[in-house]
Amino acid sequence: MKNPNYSFEQSQLVYIRRKPKVNNLLKEGEVEDPKHKIGSSYKQQAINRGLTFDEEKLYLPSIIGISSTSEKWETATKEYWANISAYVPSDPGLELETGFAFKTKEDMTKGINGIPINIPDYVLYRYCLGYSHVANTIDVIDDSPKIRFYIFDKEKEVQQNHDLFKQRKDAYKKFLEIIGDRNKVDEVLNVMGLVPENMDDRDKDLQLEAYAKDDPLTFITVVNDKNLGLKSFIESCLKSQKLTRIPNTETIQYGEEVIGYTMDETIAYLTNPRNSAKFTALKAQMQMMTGRSVPVVKEEETEEEEKVPAPVTANTPASTVRK
Repeated sequence: MKNPNYSFEQSQLVYIRRKPKVNNLLKEGEVEDPKHKIGSSYKQQAINRGLTFDEEKLYLPSIIGISSTSEKWETATKEYWANISAYVPSDPGLELETGFAFKTKEDMTKGINGIPINIPDYVLYRYCLGYSHVANTIDVIDDSPKIRFYIFDKEKEVQQNHDLFKQRKDAYKKFLEIIGDRNKVDEVLNVMGLVPENMDDRDKDLQLEAYAKDDPLTFITVVNDKNLGLKSFIESCLKSQKLTRIPNTETIQYGEEVIGYTMDETIAYLTNPRNSAKFTALKAQMQMMTGRSVPVVKEEETEEEEKVPAPVTANTPASTVRK
């Protein structure tokens, strides 16, 4: 029964669905499991509970019919969780109302002071969130052989798809902005390890467009990176073996000297005024090999000398080297 004092509802339907079978055809002699039930479970010899003790006092009295002040309360709540059970039908699954109702529209807008629209549904949903046989999303349904069900949230799926749509739209806008800048195109492809030297402009354009479409968020991040030119330069140095990367790590060396355990550390090392001679030598070597100029480091991107950590060398004490 609805509480008349809570008339502003924000419905949120989710479904507990059966894990899809790879092959829906039953083998000879196999009978479809008619149970498909959510049941009680234990963890470290204790019964799994879907709520905190304080939440139990709020929600369980209306379900089990016992006051939280009753001497039977502790036993009754344990029995409730030990006997929890729900059948999960086939498509569309077990529908649960997990939304909240509020006293005022302002509370609803802020998402405060609400109560579940359907308390039994909400309690079962909370239990399923911690139930090892239910995956919280279909994406992780194969993470454990125990998983038999998954939670499907239509609103969440729509929001995720819309977020992806906006990312793709923003990425394509960025694509159109840089497509006329051939140097920028080369830098983006180079940073992503796509070796633009082996492509003509048509191949580059198609590769860049595919990249923007397939991984829009990373594409936007790379294009907007203030150190894009420097990262591209370092990648070119690595390809030409003027710098080397230790296999299976992000560690970059100049000769036998480690100059960074990450790309950002390598940039900090090369742009440190104390290492300007080495940076200048690298730029000269690369310009001679490629005929291309090297991006100029803007003043605001260069760390002050006292803020840049000292370069790591082979003689650096082990206690100071990042693991």
